[in-house]
Amino acid sequence: MRIALLSIARPTFDVPLAQSVADAVVAQIEAAGCTIVGTGRELLMDGEGADRGVNMLLSSEFDLLLLLQASFADSSMAVQIAEAVRERGVPLLLWAVPDERDGGRLRLNSFCGINLAGHAL
Repeated sequence: MRIALLSIARPTFDVPLAQSVADAVVAQIEAAGCTIVGTGRELLMDGEGADRGVNMLLSSEFDLLLLLQASFADSSMAVQIAEAVRERGVPLLLWAVPDERDGGRLRLNSFCGINLAGHAL
């Protein structure tokens, strides 16, 4: 299976932790024997990054689009990416990870971001 992986994040959250999440997801996908296309572990953090991801998708063949919310991001990148490949009819999987609760500010807040993306889509 060819999986197009795009990992989105925002620099206002814990970028090193978000990067480790993206790295772990890539390792899990590869361990399952799947091929990764798209931007993979690169964290897309703005419209330019989303444009780069869309361009990679448009020039690739894949069976599944996996949008990893490595940290919080508003829904604009998710919508841009999903709309760019909608006509292909490829399934879109939204993936987020839980934060460890320590009583302080959430380091990733990816569940909030994925909720926004799901609602917008």
